[in-house]
Amino acid sequence: MRPAAELGFLWTVVENSRKGRRIIGHCEEETSGRHGKWARAQAEMQVKQWFGFVPDFIITLDAEYCRACGAPVFTIRGHNVEEFVGVVRRYGADAAGVRAIVDAAPARQR
Repeated sequence: MRPAAELGFLWTVVENSRKGRRIIGHCEEETSGRHGKWARAQAEMQVKQWFGFVPDFIITLDAEYCRACGAPVFTIRGHNVEEFVGVVRRYGADAAGVRAIVDAAPARQR
């Protein structure tokens, strides 16, 4: 089994584009050997100050793009509810793995 990679995330407010397309994220290996020995040591020291360790990969995200996206919005549409009801009718709440959702629904008042 392969060990999980350690990731470090950075935000940037500097807009980046290539060939007329906006770049909203970038990932690089921290151990990339593109610097000289001293520059690599300086970069490693800076990364340790930011994260407390040297991650295997650093992911840089466009902060403005992420802010504009905001929190995810989840919407339940009629066809989703119909599908959910159909699954529960066919297999039962326990078999469909939705017992907690069914139990959370209030009993119908008569």
